Amino acid sequence: YLPEKSKPQINYFIFGYKVKITNVKCPKGMVQLVRRQWNIRSVEGKVSVVKGQGVVGEQPVLDIGESFEYTSMCPIEVSNADASLKGSVLGCMEG
Repeated sequence: YLPEKSKPQINYFIFGYKVKITNVKCPKGMVQLVRRQWNIRSVEGKVSVVKGQGVVGEQPVLDIGESFEYTSMCPIEVSNADASLKGSVLGCMEG
């Protein structure tokens, strides 16, 4: 929760998050992050979906053992600042 960017008086909260993606063991070696989807659930059960191509404007290519880390934020309309994030990424490599 980022209070300096939020407007709690109108139930508008900005949530920041940090993600680290690691290519632990891809059978083809390198993998490219193509798209992602994050589901942000409020304590009331309201879900906001953040999805798109790549992450933060990039589609990084990761060799085995390499990681890509980034921070981002998104708005969510809820009655308080409690929420959880769950998501997935899609990676692929031709050849």
